[in-house]
Amino acid sequence: RIIARLDIKGSKLIKGIRFEGVRVIGDPNQAARHYQEDGADELLYIDAVASLYGRNSISGILKIASNKIFIPITASGGIRSISDARELIMAGADKIAINTAAIKDPSLIKNLVETFGSQCIVISIQARKKYGEMSWEAMTEMGREKSGKDVLDWIKEVQGLGAGEILLTSVDKDGTLDSPDFELIRSASRITNVPLIISGGLTKTSDISSVLANDLVSGVALGGSLHYGKQSISTLKDGLNNKKLNIRGNNQIIPSNKNNKPLKNIKIGIIDYNMGNQQSLINTLDYLGAFVFVSKNHKELNDSDLLILPGVGAFPKGMSNLKLLDLDIFIKEKTANGKPFLGICLGMQMLFKESTEFGITKGL
Repeated sequence: RIIARLDIKGSKLIKGIRFEGVRVIGDPNQAARHYQEDGADELLYIDAVASLYGRNSISGILKIASNKIFIPITASGGIRSISDARELIMAGADKIAINTAAIKDPSLIKNLVETFGSQCIVISIQARKKYGEMSWEAMTEMGREKSGKDVLDWIKEVQGLGAGEILLTSVDKDGTLDSPDFELIRSASRITNVPLIISGGLTKTSDISSVLANDLVSGVALGGSLHYGKQSISTLKDGLNNKKLNIRGNNQIIPSNKNNKPLKNIKIGIIDYNMGNQQSLINTLDYLGAFVFVSKNHKELNDSDLLILPGVGAFPKGMSNLKLLDLDIFIKEKTANGKPFLGICLGMQMLFKESTEFGITKGL
């Protein structure tokens, strides 16, 4: 995956060098739309000062972005609780990434995983090389504070707690447009058994190719090299494909106009059971011309042409929420009677007989 990284301060897109000396680049949502059109596989939004000021301010930006963005979004910065994570997911994020709060309280990782599922939880690790040593320390507060944790030990710990993905950034290389820390990448990839995303110092196609040639690296997150025009995603993908790397193809967004609304006059009910990023789904269906509404009321949901059960979360939590609202019974009755029904992500998984996530849980 080629991921465009957007560091945010207030409402501005910023970029620094080694997380210091930041400068304003422009509007984050304009940049997001450009990177989507250029073929980015995902977007990574990072509130660069959220932990410092004890708040998160990017939910508003995400709500605006999800009206125009149709590729996955990971949001990071200032996530200290399940409610913080839920706010960002409801605003349009598909995944959330945490760093400082996870180091301060590792049990937060387990709690988030049990609520939202491991696929939703990314651990951001900001690694600074120890002077004169072949080891790295995990930093907090956007690379400003030492944690005392060894990066490789921390990778092992977060995997044990259920993290679904690791975003590994070299503080020493971040924003330098120089080259990545290859030794850090090699050391981390030897012990990582979840998708590993690399960030920091990635500019040259040859360097990015070398990183992605590592079978244990799932993707790269590019910031400065994109913002300063040193690299183009579409050109980069062409170059990587020429090197026989298995890169995702460029995205094709269907043009939206009054004559191209494939879901026009279709009434779609989205089942609300307090799980998932419904906003991105609403925006997508609206873009395609459907009349969309969100409800947990059985009578309202019944008055639709199609029912959709979306969801981001853990299987047991999803089934528990459905049962609390008697929506499990409602769904079984409607599908048995031939009601058109679509499950997405967790919603699709719950259509099966059972799950082994956190034990055995009966499905729909």
